[in-house]
Amino acid sequence: MIENLLFFFDTNTPLCLAFIFALGTAVSLELTKGGPKIGVSELVGMINREQALVIDTRQPREYDAGHIEGSVNIQHAKVMENINFIQSKKQTPVLVCENGFSTQSIGEKLRDQGANAMRLAGGIAEWRAANIPLVKGKHEHSKKGKGHKKQRKPREASSSSKQVKN
Repeated sequence: MIENLLFFFDTNTPLCLAFIFALGTAVSLELTKGGPKIGVSELVGMINREQALVIDTRQPREYDAGHIEGSVNIQHAKVMENINFIQSKKQTPVLVCENGFSTQSIGEKLRDQGANAMRLAGGIAEWRAANIPLVKGKHEHSKKGKGHKKQRKPREASSSSKQVKN
């Protein structure tokens, strides 16, 4: 059996290589259809630079059990109903599900609507594996109202602080 396969490959090398290339291209296109996948560290960087609109597509009970700080919970089936909200934001939409599989189809729909959506590779499971904290409970807006910011005490210089000269 293996001898026959090797003989076929040897006598049809260009055809076999073209098939392997076409198969690899098809798989690659299928995997990136819903937008590029990004890793946990890349998402953390985007969040820190306020460049990501993190959209958690899981069910509310899963979201309440633990979600990424600042993320919004829009269930998978309702993401397209919220396209105006998503497009009104200046940040890049990053879709998050439990393990990174179910965001491909919705990412593809968002990209068809002009949103430059990305997906968290591995989802919340990968976030947990990286030991990055999740927030539990429902996201609540500040009860202080607009314009109230928590005042920070100014840090006093200590004698042990280092001076940097330019």
